[in-house]
Amino acid sequence: MTGQTDINWASIPNAVDLTKWPRNKGLSSLFFFASILYVGQFLNGYDGTITGGLQALPSWHADLGNPDANRIGLMNAAAYIVGICMGPINAYVVDRFGRKWPIRWFTITMMLGTIIGVIAGVKQGNTGYALFVVSRAIIGSGIPPFLMTAQIMMQEILLPAIYMLIAVQFVPETPRFLIANGKEEEARAFFVKYHGNGNEDDELVAFEWEEMKATIALENAHQRYSWAQVLKIPGNKHRLGLAALMTFMPQLNGSNIITMYYSVVLAQCGIKGAAQTTGIGAGLNLWSFLLQFAGARALKYTKRRPMVLIAWPMLAVGMAAMGASNGVYAKSGQTNKAAGIASVAMVWIYSIPNNFSQPLFYSYPAEVLNYTLRGKGMAVWNTVNQAWGAYGSYVNSIALANIGWKYYLVFVPILSVQWVLAYFFMVETKGFTLEEIALAFEGPNAAVAKVDRRLAEESPVMDEKKGLEDCTSVAINVV
Repeated sequence: MTGQTDINWASIPNAVDLTKWPRNKGLSSLFFFASILYVGQFLNGYDGTITGGLQALPSWHADLGNPDANRIGLMNAAAYIVGICMGPINAYVVDRFGRKWPIRWFTITMMLGTIIGVIAGVKQGNTGYALFVVSRAIIGSGIPPFLMTAQIMMQEILLPAIYMLIAVQFVPETPRFLIANGKEEEARAFFVKYHGNGNEDDELVAFEWEEMKATIALENAHQRYSWAQVLKIPGNKHRLGLAALMTFMPQLNGSNIITMYYSVVLAQCGIKGAAQTTGIGAGLNLWSFLLQFAGARALKYTKRRPMVLIAWPMLAVGMAAMGASNGVYAKSGQTNKAAGIASVAMVWIYSIPNNFSQPLFYSYPAEVLNYTLRGKGMAVWNTVNQAWGAYGSYVNSIALANIGWKYYLVFVPILSVQWVLAYFFMVETKGFTLEEIALAFEGPNAAVAKVDRRLAEESPVMDEKKGLEDCTSVAINVV
């Protein structure tokens, strides 16, 4: 292979071009395409918030036949239950038909699910409840396809979904998909148009072109590894375990209580009016957005392990404080207003470390998964994410109804166990290259890094079957 992939990309003039983006036609077009995904990113969590807000409305309960805690839990879990099955389907669709189809499917399910949810209010009673569960299930079928790419979720607004459905038709396919499907000329034309502004000889275009071809050659070879072959390589179990841990921690840290059942939480603090509840919910939404935005920015400067190891004790203290203040309020016969106010304040305070650390759990799995594990690792991530989401959505409703404030205290030992797991198993990745991360997982020999480097050197001309057998042998024998 040529030496293109050995070039320091920061030394390429176009890579450090300071031209303002409105004057850069290529970047302007790419920013428009990115806006389609950012619409969804902006609405991340809106689904759970809306569901939590609806529970504050007596009319909603009446329309759905006054469902008990068990039925509300099942309703919220329906989206996750269906989502578990969608991960493998999405992986096939993305590789076979392209990246745009998950977005199309996501937006269609959002609109269809919303329409059925509205009809549920018209039908009322048990029929209304059944339709609302169907609405949640349909929305759940659209979540993993987009969750695995843009990590988003939304419901109830038709307008952004319509914008995404229309605008995505103008988005070109990604060069990665084009190269992988034998359309190299179209892929290179993408780089020339959007990264080189029409300059066929642009250095950045040449660099990215060679790098992407080498990367895809690696991935195509590694995709043929069986689970048995993958797990024979030391360090891979560690990587897969971290992918699972990174969804176990945010899904079972107590945050889902606030997201999906904040109306119940506020009711236990003495706030039961629909106007007050939805007003506080809107404020929490904006508060969460600001904190997550700050957390995403902080990832550029902050190490990964300290962010988690500092945030999790704060979450444990926050949960204990919520339980204590709610307990005092409940034991006073709901007359201790100071305890009630403190309970509400604790919800906002708890949100600080929770939302600030949230972006990390979406970026970290991609940082620790090497070429060999990328597809399998994201499958593990999605399965665990949907499974814990279904569990939490169902159990939270029942637990809050039966043990009330005591349920907050259940999360204190869970958060403690999660902190211990993170302390002993998390690997720092900030600023590390693929080979440096491999050293952390595989030790001094770093077999995966050596195999990846060898594949990068040989992939354009090697016989795929022979190369795969050789690489598997090297990986197992060297380590």
